[in-house]
Amino acid sequence: MGLETLAKHLIAGDWAGADALLAPLASRADAHPSLVYNWGKVLIELDRPTDAARALERVVSADPTHVNGWFELGRAAVLCEDYQTANHAFGRAHVLDPDDADA
Repeated sequence: MGLETLAKHLIAGDWAGADALLAPLASRADAHPSLVYNWGKVLIELDRPTDAARALERVVSADPTHVNGWFELGRAAVLCEDYQTANHAFGRAHVLDPDDADA
């Protein structure tokens, strides 16, 4: 995957193009949490919140201190109408970074 190509897709809001680049790498069991996190955000933009939540759950499992991972998991959970998970995820984000206004 070329990072320049990925950046072009992200800047252009070409979520399908970004997904095509990220999915094969981020879906691997050994994928780095930051790669999976970015894929999760792309999946939210593609209106695939269930897939995004699965990806973001992997992120926070691999790195329980990943504030942005918790926050985005909360967003995905809201879109799935899973308010219990959303509340937990936003709560974790807030505990990890109480100064984050979004959390």
